[in-house]
Amino acid sequence: RDEFSNYKSIEQLNKELDKKILDLYSVSLDARRDLSMNEPSHQLDPKNATYYTTSYLLVKNIITPELSAAINDWKELYNNININKVDKDTKIKFKRNATKIIAVLDNKIKEFQSESFPS
Repeated sequence: RDEFSNYKSIEQLNKELDKKILDLYSVSLDARRDLSMNEPSHQLDPKNATYYTTSYLLVKNIITPELSAAINDWKELYNNININKVDKDTKIKFKRNATKIIAVLDNKIKEFQSESFPS
Protein backbone atom coordinates (compact mmCIF):
# COMPACT_ATOMS: atom_id res chain seq x y z
CA ARG A 1 0.00 0.00 0.00
CA ASP A 2 2.95 2.28 0.50
CA GLU A 3 3.62 2.40 -3.22
CA PHE A 4 0.48 4.46 -3.82
CA SER A 5 0.15 6.20 -0.48
CA ASN A 6 0.94 9.55 -2.14
CA TYR A 7 -2.35 9.32 -4.01
CA LYS A 8 -5.37 10.06 -1.89
CA SER A 9 -7.92 8.94 -4.44
CA ILE A 10 -8.46 6.98 -7.59
CA GLU A 11 -9.39 10.27 -9.26
CA GLN A 12 -5.87 11.56 -8.53
CA LEU A 13 -4.41 8.36 -9.97
CA ASN A 14 -6.51 8.86 -13.09
CA LYS A 15 -5.18 12.40 -13.52
CA GLU A 16 -1.61 11.22 -12.94
CA LEU A 17 -2.06 8.40 -15.46
CA ASP A 18 -3.37 10.86 -18.05
CA LYS A 19 -0.44 13.19 -17.36
CA LYS A 20 2.16 10.42 -17.69
CA ILE A 21 0.67 9.25 -20.99
CA LEU A 22 0.74 12.81 -22.34
CA ASP A 23 4.26 13.36 -20.97
CA LEU A 24 5.50 10.21 -22.70
CA TYR A 25 3.79 11.32 -25.91
CA SER A 26 5.48 14.73 -25.60
CA VAL A 27 8.98 13.36 -25.03
CA SER A 28 8.53 10.83 -27.82
CA LEU A 29 8.03 13.78 -30.17
CA ASP A 30 10.93 15.77 -28.66
CA ALA A 31 12.89 14.35 -25.73
CA ARG A 32 14.09 17.83 -24.79
CA ARG A 33 10.61 19.14 -24.03
CA ASP A 34 10.15 20.69 -20.65
CA LEU A 35 7.34 18.65 -19.12
CA SER A 36 6.72 21.25 -16.46
CA MET A 37 5.41 23.62 -19.13
CA ASN A 38 1.86 23.62 -20.41
CA GLU A 39 2.61 21.84 -23.67
CA PRO A 40 0.29 22.11 -26.68
CA SER A 41 0.11 18.31 -26.75
CA HIS A 42 -1.51 18.51 -23.33
CA GLN A 43 -4.28 20.57 -24.88
CA LEU A 44 -5.74 17.62 -26.78
CA ASP A 45 -9.44 16.92 -26.31
CA PRO A 46 -9.43 15.45 -22.78
CA LYS A 47 -12.08 12.87 -23.59
CA ASN A 48 -10.01 11.31 -26.40
CA ALA A 49 -6.46 12.35 -25.53
CA THR A 50 -5.56 9.20 -23.63
CA TYR A 51 -6.82 6.90 -26.37
CA TYR A 52 -5.19 8.95 -29.13
CA THR A 53 -1.81 9.18 -27.43
CA THR A 54 -1.85 5.55 -26.29
CA SER A 55 -2.58 4.46 -29.88
CA TYR A 56 0.24 6.66 -31.15
CA LEU A 57 2.69 5.24 -28.58
CA LEU A 58 1.68 1.70 -29.54
CA VAL A 59 2.01 2.29 -33.29
CA LYS A 60 5.46 3.81 -32.75
CA ASN A 61 6.50 0.79 -30.61
CA ILE A 62 7.12 3.04 -27.62
CA ILE A 63 4.80 0.93 -25.47
CA THR A 64 3.94 -2.74 -25.77
CA PRO A 65 0.55 -4.09 -26.79
CA GLU A 66 0.18 -5.40 -23.22
CA LEU A 67 0.79 -1.96 -21.71
CA SER A 68 -1.58 -0.37 -24.20
CA ALA A 69 -4.27 -2.89 -23.29
CA ALA A 70 -3.68 -2.33 -19.56
CA ILE A 71 -4.02 1.43 -19.99
CA ASN A 72 -7.15 1.14 -22.11
CA ASP A 73 -8.72 -1.42 -19.76
CA TRP A 74 -7.97 0.74 -16.71
CA LYS A 75 -9.39 3.87 -18.37
CA GLU A 76 -12.48 2.02 -19.58
CA LEU A 77 -13.17 0.70 -16.08
CA TYR A 78 -12.56 4.12 -14.58
CA ASN A 79 -14.94 5.76 -17.04
CA ASN A 80 -17.68 3.14 -16.72
CA ILE A 81 -17.94 2.20 -13.06
CA ASN A 82 -18.96 4.12 -9.99
CA ILE A 83 -15.81 3.74 -7.94
CA ASN A 84 -17.69 4.68 -4.77
CA LYS A 85 -19.80 1.54 -5.07
CA VAL A 86 -16.98 -1.02 -5.30
CA ASP A 87 -15.55 -2.83 -2.31
CA LYS A 88 -12.29 -1.85 -0.60
CA ASP A 89 -10.25 -4.75 -2.05
CA THR A 90 -11.29 -3.81 -5.59
CA LYS A 91 -10.29 -0.20 -4.94
CA ILE A 92 -6.88 -1.34 -3.67
CA LYS A 93 -6.34 -3.49 -6.78
CA PHE A 94 -7.48 -0.62 -8.98
CA LYS A 95 -4.99 1.73 -7.31
CA ARG A 96 -2.19 -0.83 -7.45
CA ASN A 97 -2.70 -1.39 -11.18
CA ALA A 98 -2.71 2.34 -11.91
CA THR A 99 0.44 2.80 -9.85
CA LYS A 100 2.24 0.05 -11.79
CA ILE A 101 1.19 1.54 -15.14
CA ILE A 102 2.34 5.01 -14.02
CA ALA A 103 5.72 3.59 -12.94
CA VAL A 104 6.27 1.93 -16.33
CA LEU A 105 5.33 5.14 -18.15
CA ASP A 106 7.62 7.16 -15.90
CA ASN A 107 10.52 4.82 -16.70
CA LYS A 108 9.83 5.20 -20.42
CA ILE A 109 9.85 9.00 -20.05
CA LYS A 110 13.20 8.82 -18.25
CA GLU A 111 14.60 6.59 -21.03
CA PHE A 112 13.71 9.19 -23.67
CA GLN A 113 15.13 11.99 -21.58
CA SER A 114 18.38 10.13 -20.85
CA GLU A 115 18.87 9.40 -24.55
CA SER A 116 18.50 13.10 -25.25
CA PHE A 117 20.78 14.18 -22.39
CA PRO A 118 23.49 11.50 -22.11
CA SER A 119 25.58 11.68 -18.94
